Amino acid sequence: MNSVVIFDPHGVEPEGEILTAQRLAVARSHGVVALPVDVDMMRATALGGYAKRSYGKGWRFDALRAGRGCPLVLYAAAAHQTLHWAVRLVADGPERHGQLRVAVDTGQLGVNASGLSPVTPPILPADLGEPDAGGGWTCIGHGTLSLRDDSLAGFMLYGTLTGVRVAWWAVSQGSAEQ
Repeated sequence: MNSVVIFDPHGVEPEGEILTAQRLAVARSHGVVALPVDVDMMRATALGGYAKRSYGKGWRFDALRAGRGCPLVLYAAAAHQTLHWAVRLVADGPERHGQLRVAVDTGQLGVNASGLSPVTPPILPADLGEPDAGGGWTCIGHGTLSLRDDSLAGFMLYGTLTGVRVAWWAVSQGSAEQ
């Protein structure tokens, strides 16, 4: 199975580069973030295979009650039941509280109904540890996606997580084994 480069902190592997399992092992040892991907879906449509969205200085989830944010759309294949995700958080204050999770967003224009059962638990401040050399954390997870047909599926981040900002996040479809 192949993976797609989402982020390389050293700028060696460009975003969108396809990595075989052998290249993936080496790239990950250098801090590259890559997600499993169906290359045929990438070739079939501009919105297929994977999607990534960046938020400049970052999207804040610091409200007193949980909220939605960071909308993202992917042309998803019903045959692939695993949705992979990566979220890049950057520090935005000394204290961190709350949680953040990946969820479906059927409120976006043009998307069809879907369901997502998370396998990976929500992002919690206690699990983050100290920021990395880039001043943040990259959180990776996956869940089981339910679709009736191949279609546009909407996703979002949901929760309240003070003390961090979302710099970018990405989703992909590929093998559950990766």
